[in-house]
Amino acid sequence: MDTPDLDRIITLLLDADGTLFPSEEPAFVASAVVTEEFARHFGLTGDFSPEHLRRNTTGKNFRSTAQDLLDQQGVTVGADELEEWVEREKDAVSAHLARVLRPRPDVPAALSALSRRYRLAVVSSSALARLAACCTATGLMPCCRRPSASARRTACRCPPANPTRPSTGRPWTGWAFPPNGPSPWRTP
Repeated sequence: MDTPDLDRIITLLLDADGTLFPSEEPAFVASAVVTEEFARHFGLTGDFSPEHLRRNTTGKNFRSTAQDLLDQQGVTVGADELEEWVEREKDAVSAHLARVLRPRPDVPAALSALSRRYRLAVVSSSALARLAACCTATGLMPCCRRPSASARRTACRCPPANPTRPSTGRPWTGWAFPPNGPSPWRTP
């Protein structure tokens, strides 16, 4: 394998969940509460503990997890009712993350150093509301701006008609750090 030419790299995609902030475990704690309520409401059985969900559903969103649980037990739910549970889970997890995550001084310091050389973009498979809650709780929000769909496509070098992550085929969500603009991590 050839050594990549690092001088040609202009943008770094920074994984948010579990990298910029420790959101994975607390997200599963909050999601498990809603998943247990969901299972009880529809008469589903199984292990819905945070650890079991983390081991078996990492990389999946709640909509996919809930639909899989329903399908496995032969339960049919209307799209509107499922969407209500999706929103409930998103709100519960976002609120929990906003309460438990804290700023870490080492993250802005590392981002400051990287931003002197690269454009930075935060990426996540999480809902934008959840990502916003995490960035706010950890003090990163002032440095981020919500990207447009074209910014996401450009950042991940995907065809305009298909702004998805090459490894999974699922859409990216994320925030971009302002390019060459004022940043609290840049020193004058």
